[in-house]
Amino acid sequence: TDVISIKKASSTAQNEQWTGSSSDKSVLLEVIGTEADISQANIGIKIRLEKNYQINTKNRAILTTFLTNLASEWKDREIWANEAIKNLKLKPKTPQTVTIGNKVFIMSVDAQNYLSITVKPKPQAKQIN
Repeated sequence: TDVISIKKASSTAQNEQWTGSSSDKSVLLEVIGTEADISQANIGIKIRLEKNYQINTKNRAILTTFLTNLASEWKDREIWANEAIKNLKLKPKTPQTVTIGNKVFIMSVDAQNYLSITVKPKPQAKQIN
């Protein structure tokens, strides 16, 4: 069975959006970008938090797979995720951010008690002529 079913949600001239969710709706996935240049896409996943900011075993595995697939070279990703969750528990309105290579990872918590992880391309410096 699929862990997350994904389908195209919308399209514009500049971007396409794909969304997906687990069968129990505890994990939501969103990809925004163009199919031709997915390296410039914003990718986000939302995972329902349990009591006391805990993540159940199945959803923890999904989070680990998500981070591993997007930054396999990032050896401390589990340490960062655990520290970020701990910091969000203390200050829920303060997003936790880290830059790994050419990607920016942002973790936050929304009002529905979902842990949100968004991955965006690192902004490139623009050359002024």
